[in-house]
Order: sequence, then C-alpha cells, then structure tokens
Amino acid sequence: MTVNVFKKIILLHLFLFFSFIPITIIQEIFFPYEWVEPNIPTIDFIIFLLIFFLAPFTYYYLYKLKPIGKKLFVFWIIIIISIPFWADPNIYVYNAEDTSTPYFILYDSLMNILSGVILTFLFFSDVKEKFK
Repeated sequence: MTVNVFKKIILLHLFLFFSFIPITIIQEIFFPYEWVEPNIPTIDFIIFLLIFFLAPFTYYYLYKLKPIGKKLFVFWIIIIISIPFWADPNIYVYNAEDTSTPYFILYDSLMNILSGVILTFLFFSDVKEKFK
C-alpha cells in the first residue's frame, strides 16, 4: 500500500515538474511582462541543464525503486535548494502586478511539499527497505 502511494506521489511530482514549461509558455503568451535581460553565467546554465536532464532519470529510478534513485533524488534536491544562493538574482524577479505570480508561488510551494513527502518516504517509511 505504501509503495503504491509513493509511486503516485512520484508521478504527481513528475507531472508538476514538467508542466512548468507549458505553463510558462502560456503565461508569456497571454500575460506578457517587461522582460529583464538575464545575464546567466555559463556555469549557471550548465547546472540548470543538469537539473533538467537529470530529472527523467531520477524519476524513473525512484519509480522503479532502484537504489541509485534515492541518491539521485537527494543530490537533485540539494542542487535545487541551493540555487538561490549562487544563481543570478534576476532569475527570481517576481512582478507584483503579474496576475500569474500567485500561481507560480503556489506551484513552487507544492513542489517543495511533494519533495519533502518523497524524502519522508525515502528515509522514514517502509519504502526505504525497497531501496536496498
């Protein structure tokens, strides 16, 4: 039962992670805003690509209950949590007049909550025995 719930949470996390791209495109089409020219350093861009391309492998190995999935997910979460400390601050500029800002904040909060739930399953439930 717990493994089934764990897998459904992983699928929900996967859906939210990859749904951010079309949501952002739709937001740009219907609610364009003044664009701040980002000056993203090369290392930041490489790390963003690493996060994006590591995601499918992480989700796959977590869903299949492979031991490497647990390590990849923890590594992936550590990188994502550390982004505000080293990334360009212009990446996270929220416009208070933008009508979609509350939805992006809600999205971010849901992703953080689901990440915490997955970590809880990985380390504090009977699912952790499946990863050995």
